[in-house]
Amino acid sequence: VTGAAWAEAAQRILHEMPAAPSQVAQRTASPAVPAAALRGDLDVICRAALRKDPERRYASAEAFCGDIQRVLENLPITARPDTVAYRAGKFLRRHRMGVLAALAAGLLLMSLAAFHTVRLAQERDYAEQQAATAESVVAFLVETLEDGDPNAAPGDTLTVHDVVDRAEDRAESLRDRPLVQASILDAIGRVRLMHSDVARADSLFEASLQIRQAELPPGHPDVTTSLNHLAEAHALRGRYRSADSLLQTSIAIRHRAHGPS
Repeated sequence: VTGAAWAEAAQRILHEMPAAPSQVAQRTASPAVPAAALRGDLDVICRAALRKDPERRYASAEAFCGDIQRVLENLPITARPDTVAYRAGKFLRRHRMGVLAALAAGLLLMSLAAFHTVRLAQERDYAEQQAATAESVVAFLVETLEDGDPNAAPGDTLTVHDVVDRAEDRAESLRDRPLVQASILDAIGRVRLMHSDVARADSLFEASLQIRQAELPPGHPDVTTSLNHLAEAHALRGRYRSADSLLQTSIAIRHRAHGPS
């Protein structure tokens, strides 16, 4: 309100919300705190404390301080809608090392299982590729959960269909990483199949197969996995001849790569 007339200053104070702290920091040449550190919960807390309607502000200084303490402890704040995605993001930040350790253990088990299904000569490259793909898939799913709507009403929850729909939409952004995109599409297809959305699962498996056939050698296990999943979807839709053909192709590829088993 610097330089404004008294009436104009009063009008602004009464009716205009001030900029969020992160926006102020972004406009400042040398801010005491970087904008990135303020963005998110701290912005929400400050704006909640400065709401024009007294009924919508913090009820007490204790409640205000309580939310600041929650930020320091990486806990959900009361001024923000309590959604599943928001709570999941907070949980991941509080237990980052434990989650990473669990993911590392899962990736190790995946690598050990793969060791017994492919030739030793191919195992090293395959395990490294699978580990990198798995890490990207986990990161993608975590981002999908964290990118919830900050304006959602309190008490809103995400259904399985919500998460799957959001993941499918976001999968379009992975075209520069086709193998990760193929893994995501295949995983979404499995979920669709479990929820009896067979037609949609069919198209997702088909898309995943096309990517893997274009990016991987014919004998790669992921190609046969896609063929098997697509065959399952065809069988559930009553397309038994095409399902049988896909399975025969999968078996033939596996025999050429590894011999009869």
